[in-house]
Amino acid sequence: MITIADSGTTWANYDGIRIYNTDTTTNAGGRLVFNLGDSGTAQAGIAGVIVASSDSALAFITEDSDTITEKMRITETGNVGIGTTDPADLLVVQNSNKANISLAPSGNNAIIRMDYITGNDAIIMFRENSIEKGRIAYVGDTKELRLISSEAESILTLHSNNTERIRINAAGNVGIGTTSPGALLEIVDGDVNITNGTGDWGMIFDEATGFVGMGYSINDNWAQLNGPLSIFASGDNGSSAIRIQTNDATGEHSGIGFYTASLPGQSFPLGLVGLEKTSDTGQHSGDLVFYTRPGTTNVAPIERMRITSGGDICDPATDADLSDCASDARLKTNIQDYQYGLNEILQLRPVNFNWNQKAVSELSYNPNLTNTGLIAQEVEQIIPEWVETKEDGYKKIPGSGDLDLVLVNAVKELNSKISALEQQNNELKAEISALKEPSLEKNPREKKK
Repeated sequence: MITIADSGTTWANYDGIRIYNTDTTTNAGGRLVFNLGDSGTAQAGIAGVIVASSDSALAFITEDSDTITEKMRITETGNVGIGTTDPADLLVVQNSNKANISLAPSGNNAIIRMDYITGNDAIIMFRENSIEKGRIAYVGDTKELRLISSEAESILTLHSNNTERIRINAAGNVGIGTTSPGALLEIVDGDVNITNGTGDWGMIFDEATGFVGMGYSINDNWAQLNGPLSIFASGDNGSSAIRIQTNDATGEHSGIGFYTASLPGQSFPLGLVGLEKTSDTGQHSGDLVFYTRPGTTNVAPIERMRITSGGDICDPATDADLSDCASDARLKTNIQDYQYGLNEILQLRPVNFNWNQKAVSELSYNPNLTNTGLIAQEVEQIIPEWVETKEDGYKKIPGSGDLDLVLVNAVKELNSKISALEQQNNELKAEISALKEPSLEKNPREKKK
């Protein structure tokens, strides 16, 4: 053991062990060499290297396959270089074959800590030939952790299981499952599920079918929304608040359906409103069509009303509420005279009335509004075809029944009666005239008068 006492407190005292070289040229200096025996093989050492007249560096040297090379250097400025003799930064690791840094702690955590003492930023920078290509930075002023790619056409990717999962291209488009995203976010080959903390559906996009569910799972090939939907549009009058368009080339049908969860497993919605194409030329003209589905299970919706492209309001001859959309004789068969007329009109009792409390509670009718109309049960005794019973058990007269047709027949009957009376009146006049003629012949003075 060698013990060396040093009474000084600074390096300038030069106390201790001094190894020096009389050669004072650049790169000369004293060396501490470790050998295997006295053979001069398997050498390792530390050398003080003269950089300039008043600058020095410390080099660490090892031997590999009988070749002695410098492996690490601490420069005169304190920079440490591994694999380089001229480190430009505080620590530079450089090698033509590899430049790996491995942390293998025996505990639970492996940590690389970037801790800025002064200033605002902590940065891990990636360079190629001293030119920056990217960095990971924590910006203290804005409290941001940034992953930055510096080149103009650079790309950021995230991998798992040695496979690319997410890509951000130079335009800022994000791709999941694709290496060439063409939109701000593009997801390929996979469903997208957004749920809350309890596992309830928030939103789901089904990749296989292309259907969407919001607040609901996808079922029966419907895009489903569980909850109210508000759609707003900004801009000029040409803006679309909501647009529903079919994917086929003709655009023949499109519509909105209404579905209730109280009827699970039903194949058809409760109501539809849709646009039906009526022309193939130019900008397609179309009818606005309204449907309802009757209470019978698994029965297709029935068209109830139509607003034609020409502005007519009609129905498809399914009931008597509105006029039919066509009245051409070439479209009709089994034509018979309508049977009801004046007799039935005289039996009908028009009334004024207000809705009672049952109508208010069950149907939300206004009890303060005075209405005019007929009583369904009374009409049923006179013209039973006019009255139908709804699903809730209440009776109704669709529209006004066939009141216009009954009035036509009633007017015709009245006209016939009037014509008959006129005929009778004319006949009576003729008879009276005939009775007067003989009396005039017997009394000429009466005739002169």
